[in-house]
Amino acid sequence: MTNSTSTGSSHADQSYADLPRLIEELKCSAINAFMADRPGVEICDGPRGLEYVWVMPNVSCYVTCPDEHGEGGGASYMSYTHPAGPSGVGSTQIVTTDDSGDEPDSFAAAFQAIRDTIDSVLDPWLDLPDPSAVEGEINNCRSVWIELGGEGATVTVDGSISTVPVGKVASNLEQITLLTQELQGNAADAFRENFVLPLPGTVTNLKAIAAFLSLTAACEQVIMQAAGTEIANAVYLARESFDAIWEERECQWSWIPQVGSLIAGVAATFSKLSLDVTSIFVVFDNVLKLVDQEVSEEDIVTYDDCMAAFIEAVGTLHQNVSAAEEAIRQDILSTERNVRTNPSLHDLSLSSISGGSGAASLEWRHAIVDQIVGHLDSVAEHLGDAQKAIPRISLTSAIRRDGRIGIGDIGPGRQHRDLADLLYSLIGNLKEESALASQHLEQVNNALRDADDVTQVDLHRLTSQVDATPSNNPWLSSPFDPLRYMRNAYWYDKYSQSNDEQ
Repeated sequence: MTNSTSTGSSHADQSYADLPRLIEELKCSAINAFMADRPGVEICDGPRGLEYVWVMPNVSCYVTCPDEHGEGGGASYMSYTHPAGPSGVGSTQIVTTDDSGDEPDSFAAAFQAIRDTIDSVLDPWLDLPDPSAVEGEINNCRSVWIELGGEGATVTVDGSISTVPVGKVASNLEQITLLTQELQGNAADAFRENFVLPLPGTVTNLKAIAAFLSLTAACEQVIMQAAGTEIANAVYLARESFDAIWEERECQWSWIPQVGSLIAGVAATFSKLSLDVTSIFVVFDNVLKLVDQEVSEEDIVTYDDCMAAFIEAVGTLHQNVSAAEEAIRQDILSTERNVRTNPSLHDLSLSSISGGSGAASLEWRHAIVDQIVGHLDSVAEHLGDAQKAIPRISLTSAIRRDGRIGIGDIGPGRQHRDLADLLYSLIGNLKEESALASQHLEQVNNALRDADDVTQVDLHRLTSQVDATPSNNPWLSSPFDPLRYMRNAYWYDKYSQSNDEQ
């Protein structure tokens, strides 16, 4: 006695795109299951179309079925057969009962109540974000950390795995490091130890923040994709269970959210990244602990059992999505706190040098310094390019959906945006620091090139001019001024060389 097709308990994942059709089928199957407790009920083709029919002594009951979309139905009538009288002639009387749905006990009202229950449960899930919309945000984040340098990392795009090349910033830093090895003396040591050596680590930490933004966007994409798949699965399995009740066969409700296992796959994409800001994979640990939960199997024997299990399953999915997004939100907040409270992760503030370790011979090669200046300018330029990409990051617009799903209509989007804004500021600071270091280094180099013997007065005059020129000098609030270190180390070299000659 069925008007729907069952595929059994084993099933492939359903597509979220099919959710409207699945909901229509669910309504039909749920109404069938609701009618299944009538003894001997069958579906027959009657004068009003498909009808539920069941027969009792001298009475046949008829109720119109809903249409193929699960709508309508519930019009009812009864056929009374009167026994034959003394004349041996019987009679049949047809009585039509209320079919408007206005009466609370009518079948039409009961059918509508079933539809209303299903609609109220599924309404928040009807307009989930398209996971592909998040792909653009992932690429925007990825473009930042590739610009900064993602050497050795592997990424998966459209199913193909590729290795990220050395970023433009990283390649310039590598050249600067090699060039400074050709300079000798404490002036060069000051520049190398207080700027060149910490600069790659600083860039790496900023790259890690960009990678973290990409990672959390990927998690959000997977959560939305999994949520769509699992809500479609829940509707499909509920329909299967309602069909089993109608077909008078045993059924079980086994609903296992797949969110956690899918997120684990995202971790593999970033598994070869070496990140210094925080333990990024905490986000996966937290999410997996919270969402990889199994709803225990229960025997389904009645319509009420099945409807209760369906409502519980959707509620569990909501809890799992909320838990996963809260884990992401907390990890973003933790990362932002870590960055703000540990400036050594992203700035160049170092303890001052007290002098050289010994009298090193002074060898200041102007051509080498010119190349370093050029690479520093390139570093500043490409940091600017990375910074320009950050305003394009807007996870909030990509994941907007019904506020009853997860932790709000924008999920962890606001926290994601706040961290992106912080990264924008930090990259901007480093860009200014790199440009200022280039400016100072170039002016010192020119001063040393223009005269064989630069006096201490000349360098102090140059220093005063340089320090007074920038309108926004990032070094003013920093204990580290590379020009001051270089000036002091230069005179240490000159003094040591003079003593050696004596």
